[in-house]
Amino acid sequence: MEIDRNSRIIRLTEPSKLVAANDDHLDGRDPRELDPDQRAVVREDLAKVPRENSPTPRYGGLHRLAIADFENAVATAEPDFSRYRLGFNNRDLLGSIAKDLNTRFGVNIHYGYGASLEAFANDPRQIGYGFRAARTDGFHIGEKVVDKLVEPFEAPIDRRAVATFAIAHEFFHSLLRHPDVDGAGIPMPKGWRIKKYEKYRALMEIQVDYLAARYLRVLGLPLDPVMAMFQRPGEFPEGKDYPSGEIRAANVASAKEAEFRLDLFSNEIVDCLDFLESLV
Repeated sequence: MEIDRNSRIIRLTEPSKLVAANDDHLDGRDPRELDPDQRAVVREDLAKVPRENSPTPRYGGLHRLAIADFENAVATAEPDFSRYRLGFNNRDLLGSIAKDLNTRFGVNIHYGYGASLEAFANDPRQIGYGFRAARTDGFHIGEKVVDKLVEPFEAPIDRRAVATFAIAHEFFHSLLRHPDVDGAGIPMPKGWRIKKYEKYRALMEIQVDYLAARYLRVLGLPLDPVMAMFQRPGEFPEGKDYPSGEIRAANVASAKEAEFRLDLFSNEIVDCLDFLESLV
């Protein structure tokens, strides 16, 4: 299927299209719930605000996943994963990653921890899980799984990359409203359309893996440890809801390319480009 790539990529990457967080313009509404006409009104209002008084962009991080200067991105010193201790409480490090995601994308997605959930410890594919509370999406972080994922790596930067990827993976499930899309009896979010119900669940994993990998590039963190994680023999088998580790590693590698992969969001299985545009 042909995608109107030029118009889509302009709308997805043009900073002037960003929706702002200022409640004076949004009136407390979630931008993900606005229809295109409502978003146009908000953008017109924002265009009238003097540049020096412009509010902080909301969902502005998403356009950076498409057009960031990845080659010159340099990782900051924090969070310092030389302080990560296997089997101990690392919530200060993991929480700082989740908080930074919320800040960069202008949202307040709730998160918790699942240290005692044994199911997480036995299946590295279960990095965490999403939950819904009223209209707020959120996720739990499986601490034992994060331990298992980072343990093979010795370099703090590699451990940080893997842990950041794991948390960003769950964060993007919530940002893309996957808990709603996948929830029985829950209205489909605006801008989402599923074409093949037997295949969409695995594609969701590919979508969030890709966004998480692009996010690592924005932060200047390496993708190679994540690819190596997925390529570990027997740890990421293919299932009904999960692609194989080999497929996921190749998908992460594709995040190194300059062009943003719109094909993951509009194809023969799903079409959620309209929803994706509501995040910029």
